[in-house]
Amino acid sequence: MDKALILSVGGTVEPLARTLAEHQPCVVSFFASQQTVVHVGPALEKASHATQERWRPRAYHTVLADDAEDLIHCYGCALQAATWIQR
Repeated sequence: MDKALILSVGGTVEPLARTLAEHQPCVVSFFASQQTVVHVGPALEKASHATQERWRPRAYHTVLADDAEDLIHCYGCALQAATWIQR
């Protein structure tokens, strides 16, 4: 069975890269704010270099939260991430 992950993008690259390298999902949906979206590319690169096979997901998608402090808005964005994974 193919693996899929929904990852919340925080303030640093390392936790994302470590999770991606460990689980090596086929598809990834990143949930990021306008400020943290810059960590997605570096996390994918770092995870690829950390794996012997130079792992890369088949597909990935990023959902951007316009207001990371608005819980209702963030919940809706998280649902968008889950919907993309289900497709």
